[in-house]
Amino acid sequence: MIHRCPHPKCEAKIPDHLFACRPHWFKLSGLARGAIWDTVGLPLSDSRRHAAIVRALAEWRATS
Repeated sequence: MIHRCPHPKCEAKIPDHLFACRPHWFKLSGLARGAIWDTVGLPLSDSRRHAAIVRALAEWRATS
């Protein structure tokens, strides 16, 4: 399966086992990437996963 990179300004299509495209993944801080890694396998409805995704989106918005 494939999804769009969640970065607000990115249209890249990436495999589902990746969170974001490579350039946008490495624009995240190590803490944000670690939070995403820590929640791999949890459902999207899990509050920890949701918080990790919200953190990533906030970082991208702050640097765009």
